[in-house]
Amino acid sequence: MPRYYLNFREGQTLHRDPEGADFADLEQARQEAACCARELVASAVVDNEPVRGHIEVEDADGHILATVTLRDMIIIEG
Repeated sequence: MPRYYLNFREGQTLHRDPEGADFADLEQARQEAACCARELVASAVVDNEPVRGHIEVEDADGHILATVTLRDMIIIEG
């Protein structure tokens, strides 16, 4: 199984995932990134802080393969 790293970027600050995790494929890694993004959104809302940043899904060679924006995880029904 390939290893992916879910790094969190907020502005110029990058918080690297030091260990990474094995996922069957990129889609499974992207789904895990979306789950992490939803948790970060929930934490920001509870703490009354702005929702910003994104998670970069990176492969073992350091290539960014997908990006999950925290704001995209907010569902607003009209």
